[in-house]
Amino acid sequence: MKFFNIIFLQIYRMFPSSVKQSNLFNFFKIIYWKYFLNFSRFLFLKKNSFNLDDESKKKIKEINKNISINGIDIHNPKNIFNNKDIKTINNIIELSKDKIEEFENFKKDNDFNRFNQNLKNKGIYKPFRFDLGGYLKFKDKNIDTDDFTKINYEILKIGLKEEFLYLASLYLGIYPFLGRFYAWYDFPTNENKTSSQCWHKDTDDKKFFKIFIYLNEVDGNNGPFCYIKKTHQSKKNSEIQKYFKKTDYSTFDILEDNDVHNLYSERDIIECNGSLGTTIFADTSGYHRGKKLKNDKRIMLVFEYFSQSSNFNYDIKFNNVMNETFSKKQLVALSKI
Repeated sequence: MKFFNIIFLQIYRMFPSSVKQSNLFNFFKIIYWKYFLNFSRFLFLKKNSFNLDDESKKKIKEINKNISINGIDIHNPKNIFNNKDIKTINNIIELSKDKIEEFENFKKDNDFNRFNQNLKNKGIYKPFRFDLGGYLKFKDKNIDTDDFTKINYEILKIGLKEEFLYLASLYLGIYPFLGRFYAWYDFPTNENKTSSQCWHKDTDDKKFFKIFIYLNEVDGNNGPFCYIKKTHQSKKNSEIQKYFKKTDYSTFDILEDNDVHNLYSERDIIECNGSLGTTIFADTSGYHRGKKLKNDKRIMLVFEYFSQSSNFNYDIKFNNVMNETFSKKQLVALSKI
């Protein structure tokens, strides 16, 4: 398969960029991605059903439709979580408190410069964010679950929910790979907005989407997730490219606020304010950002579902606790097959 992949890549390079960006060409790229690069996950999906009632499936199909059309769908927790899920989310919040308190004490001890330098060294410079759930480990592309603490298992109980795996399967057309799962603690800084606080697009796979869950109330002052509807459908546009800029330590192109407001309708620019448990489903190949915090804090769970052929895949080693806590089907969502 590796040999054929090399051949396909060589043929792909022969086409001019104008052809590569056409809708027809992108359609064939998705076909290649789904039926060649991820055929094992396509087969697994066909051979395995989801244990959900008709009402649940209907609700999830509606979410999938909205993501497909607009790139985003937003729900309050009553629509998404059962009592068991709410208990798990409350456990995550309690476990986060100690980590946040420890980090805030660390900042007071004037070690914040060391924290920032460590982020720069790892190539993830987000001076407004503290990792509560293992985000930095994904850079190594190797995860050993013996390193997990209780918060990691609790986070996975949400990310591997049957409803979320079903939604990801609908949207991707293959059995999903839970490519990232973590929790963020965002806080105000005196620095200019940078990195993911600016309007940008993700390019993590041919097709993918993320789930964001607020663990505290979020409004315009403490970093709401923002999105421009339907920009997940638009490919590179020379008219937009001339507005692209870079920020320090970011690899992606960003758009500034004034350019966004000139290029897009105000009704399509969404600021996602919400209470604890508000859940945002978004295809982040569309323009989005986490608004810079003015005060307070934002605590948020993030799950990303894509394929095992993504450049951001990883290898994982399961311990006994993982095997006892999750079903085989759930563990496949973390594994290459």
